[in-house]
Amino acid sequence: NKERAEGLLGDSLEDEASKVRSEAFRTLWAWHTHDPLVVLDRALLGRFPDLRMRAVTELDTRAKKGDAPSLERLAKSIGDRDVDVAKAAYDATQKIKGEKDADTHLAAIASTHPTLRAEGAKDAAKAPIDKVRSALSKLLEDTDSAVRTTALESLDKLLPAEPGPLHVGLQSSFLDLRVRASELLAVRRDEQLINPMQALIADKELLKRMPEIVPLRQRASVALASLGSPRLLKYFGTELIKDEDPLVREQAARGVSNASRRGEEGYPCHPRWARLR
Repeated sequence: NKERAEGLLGDSLEDEASKVRSEAFRTLWAWHTHDPLVVLDRALLGRFPDLRMRAVTELDTRAKKGDAPSLERLAKSIGDRDVDVAKAAYDATQKIKGEKDADTHLAAIASTHPTLRAEGAKDAAKAPIDKVRSALSKLLEDTDSAVRTTALESLDKLLPAEPGPLHVGLQSSFLDLRVRASELLAVRRDEQLINPMQALIADKELLKRMPEIVPLRQRASVALASLGSPRLLKYFGTELIKDEDPLVREQAARGVSNASRRGEEGYPCHPRWARLR
């Protein structure tokens, strides 16, 4: 009978062969034209991502026509354990609900997939700050570099007159986030970045233990030079100019130029300075 056949088809949705799964889904879909969500709910529970992707595609089609239950299921699928399925659900939901919908971005931010968390953090910059600030702030402690950096950048965009999140980033246990925070603070002419970046550049023991931080030291020197604070003139001319890294020394020259334009032109600096001119 049909009930027994449906049970067998339901079992076939878990078959190892994709062709068998696809045919079982097609048949069940044809049998449930008046209650398709029954089939889609069964597919969403399946262990194979291709079946769940098929369900997401059908939910998208129905949700675009205004079917609220389908949209609800589509949004829930952003939490799928497969990154491609989750991404498809996120993209579809965002197109339907709009890029300013905070709940959509929050669902992506809560994902187990770093790439989707990063995308959610980036898109959250389009949502109301009061809806996404807490979630973005928590991402500053994310174990994935791209995720925490993107979260910081979104907070910077959402709070152009408030340096709080950048100051938090500056004190992070993650060096990459400290440096990114300093770069963003340099644009704002915020001198809070000075001491942490000077400390990073001066820590030669850390450099010996972690030679991979060379690019971060270089970026830290760029941030200090970009800040161009007159109070750094002596530092640029007597300390940074002596660094072993030529790219860091180059920023000493740039820093003096920027700082001089903003204040104390003509500062007498280290003799080695002439070679950088």
